[in-house]
Amino acid sequence: MNRMEHEGLDPPLSREQSSLVAQLTQEQLAAIDSTLLAQCAGSWRKVSYVVGSALQQLRLSGVPDTFFVLRVKEHIARGKLEGRGDLSRIRYSEVRVPAVSGDNAT
Repeated sequence: MNRMEHEGLDPPLSREQSSLVAQLTQEQLAAIDSTLLAQCAGSWRKVSYVVGSALQQLRLSGVPDTFFVLRVKEHIARGKLEGRGDLSRIRYSEVRVPAVSGDNAT
C-alpha cells in the first residue's frame, strides 16, 4: 500500500478507547444509534457528516469518532443503512437509509 492509499485510513480504537466504550450503558448505545440514524436520509450523506453531527449532539466525553464509525458500519451490516465508497476512510464514504421496497428513488 502506498502513502496515498494509507493516508486517511480510520485508526482502530486504542486500548484506552476500547476500555471506555466497553463501559457505555445500553441507554448510551441506544442514544448513539438513534442519533446516528437520525442524521441519515434517503439521499447519500458523507459518513463524516453523519458522525460529526451525532458527536456534536451527544457530547459524550471521551467517546471517539472512530467508535461512531464502527456503529455506522454495524447498521450497514444489519441493513438499516446502505453504504458506498471506502468505509475504512470516513471522508471517502457515504450512507443513506435504504429505499422502501417499490420505491423508485436512487
